[in-house]
Amino acid sequence: PPRYWHEVESITDTHESTAADRLHLWKAAMRMFADYPINGVGANNVGIRMPEYIISDRDSATQWGRAVHGTFPQLMSELGSLGLICYLLMLFTAFKHLRKIQKREVHSPGDNSVVLANSIMGSILSYLACATFLSTTYYPQITTLYTLTMTLFLVTQYDKTINTPMSSPTLPKAAFTG
Repeated sequence: PPRYWHEVESITDTHESTAADRLHLWKAAMRMFADYPINGVGANNVGIRMPEYIISDRDSATQWGRAVHGTFPQLMSELGSLGLICYLLMLFTAFKHLRKIQKREVHSPGDNSVVLANSIMGSILSYLACATFLSTTYYPQITTLYTLTMTLFLVTQYDKTINTPMSSPTLPKAAFTG
């Protein structure tokens, strides 16, 4: 239908009200980050501080309580560099461990660790795609996926040690022969 195609064509139009609003909110969040680069303005405080930072045609008082509509701008403005580093470190660690699982050799029949790693990786990437346009910083999904990642990694490490053939123990030589 024509309405659908009109919506699809409007995806790249930044002059449409929702896209323009989002850009104003992101810029306000970056101004907050510039003013408070280390710790940010505090968790869940971006909406409270929004009237001080928003530059738009609307009355700034009507901007109180607004969401940033982007996880990374929200993260940077509320938690600063320290929060951003922790968040990125969590993502980096998850991806690193998932890649290790994906590259490992399957040791036992019925081992689904690679399939699970692929599923978690896809879930994290899907979450990040949604997080680009939603304020999901404090949603439990990313920490749940991180917990699943670390659990799977530890289980596969434990499984690897169980399936590794052990060498025969060697007996100590006798100190005295008599």
